[in-house]
Amino acid sequence: MNPNQYIWILNEASQSSEGSDFDSAGGAVDGNKDLKLCTLSKEESDPWWRVDLEKVYKISAVTITNRDVNSISLNGAEIWIGNSMETYDSKNVRCAVISHIPGGRTFYFSCSATEGRYVTVLLPGSKKVLSLCEVEVFPVTNPVSNVALKGEATQSSTLSFATASKAIDGRRNSYYTSGFCSHTLENQADPWWRVDLRNTLIITSVKVTNRGDCCAERLDGAEIRIGNSLENNGNNNPRCASIFNIRAGKTYTYYCDGGSMEGRFVNVIIPGNMKTLTLCEVEVYGAPEDLSAEHNVSAVTITNSLSSKIEGAEIWIGNSEHETQNTRYIMQDTWFWMSGDSMKFTKWPRNIAPLRISSPCGGVDGGGLHLWGDRPCEEPLNFICQSGAELGAKRVYFHSSNTATSP
Repeated sequence: MNPNQYIWILNEASQSSEGSDFDSAGGAVDGNKDLKLCTLSKEESDPWWRVDLEKVYKISAVTITNRDVNSISLNGAEIWIGNSMETYDSKNVRCAVISHIPGGRTFYFSCSATEGRYVTVLLPGSKKVLSLCEVEVFPVTNPVSNVALKGEATQSSTLSFATASKAIDGRRNSYYTSGFCSHTLENQADPWWRVDLRNTLIITSVKVTNRGDCCAERLDGAEIRIGNSLENNGNNNPRCASIFNIRAGKTYTYYCDGGSMEGRFVNVIIPGNMKTLTLCEVEVYGAPEDLSAEHNVSAVTITNSLSSKIEGAEIWIGNSEHETQNTRYIMQDTWFWMSGDSMKFTKWPRNIAPLRISSPCGGVDGGGLHLWGDRPCEEPLNFICQSGAELGAKRVYFHSSNTATSP
């Protein structure tokens, strides 16, 4: 998962026991999914592992990486979230039960905005050994991004104006006549739709919005397939989920292989003859497969005008709605610096900040006035690094495909 999304845990975790001096609880929150750096409890009854987030968060999801040997030992483990260190305290909520995570894989568990300071993994039963190679905790304020918005869509055929790209335009408008849905020709054999994400990603979930004005049943029996092959137009890739029924105008979420399916292509296909495929929105949530190419930097807080040295460059600045550049999700419609400071100095056009429905990240344009603007967080802009930050300054992680620009 992308490190700009999860809560960066600096304090040590704890566990019920340690199998050896090398199996400490902190191995599950070191940011490293190396399968040789895992926690390990002694064989005991109800072993547990816990991390203290140091403050209360609304948690949207937890991901867990299993070891590659004896992977079934994690079967039946429970994820608990709450404000008490006692697992079964009424203040805590069980987020999920782990049925099985294949060896060496990372699975994603949705927690429905559960609030808590402590995240505990408990393995009920006697003579149990608990081992975790990595645990990542995702706050509601930093949702995994919809990577389909930057993809390229195509489909087996097109009816009138209903091109494939209409299903990744960011609108869940479910009325076909409004012009925001894709549509193949009617009564075709095995109609399909595909989005090319341009890179191989780890897919946590896919959201599909069905047509709302009529014909919702047409989508029954569709399959979501994800992978890196274009054999048979991508329809031979592994199946993420089958769509049994999505009510008219509704959006359903499908978690693919526990939230760890990898692929560049996401297909929706309806097998059979005399079929018609209409999609009003397809959202794909995921993160880069390879984190080694990412740039982890501190975004700068700007207190006065920028130097003319950045003339002509479009750059990210240290203000975001997304906790990647300058955040507004936590404060709803208020923009503020990621250091936590309020914006005493601003350079919005006409001195008016963008509204809440705008793009969640902030950047500086390449013109001589260096005006600020809201930008989609996925744009590959340059960024300013802040070095020598004072002790206690908040570090912000985000991804950019461009190089750093010195202020």
